[in-house]
Amino acid sequence: MIRLAALALALTASAALAHSEKEIVLPAENAVVEGSPEAIGMTFDGAMRITAITLKGPDGAPRALARTDRMAPVLEFRATPEPLAPGAYRVDWKGISTDGHMMEGGWSFTVK
Repeated sequence: MIRLAALALALTASAALAHSEKEIVLPAENAVVEGSPEAIGMTFDGAMRITAITLKGPDGAPRALARTDRMAPVLEFRATPEPLAPGAYRVDWKGISTDGHMMEGGWSFTVK
């Protein structure tokens, strides 16, 4: 009985220490979108403070993104890009989950 209680406690503690995971990106990974997207975004399964995000276009130059999160931890991050011309784009981000883990990732999409 004590072993079962210890195992349950260990599993609960492990789950509490797990860091946030990115679940959804907008536009979707490798999507081909008609016209400039209205938003660039990510949805997480736990709160995430996005510390850096860059959007690079076909020429490799960064594009402006208007953020509304004020660097606060969010479950859903959204930013508005300037109008994007046709071509391939790359989003790269860095963040800190609420448990203090540094996270980073990225995805690509194409504007048609």
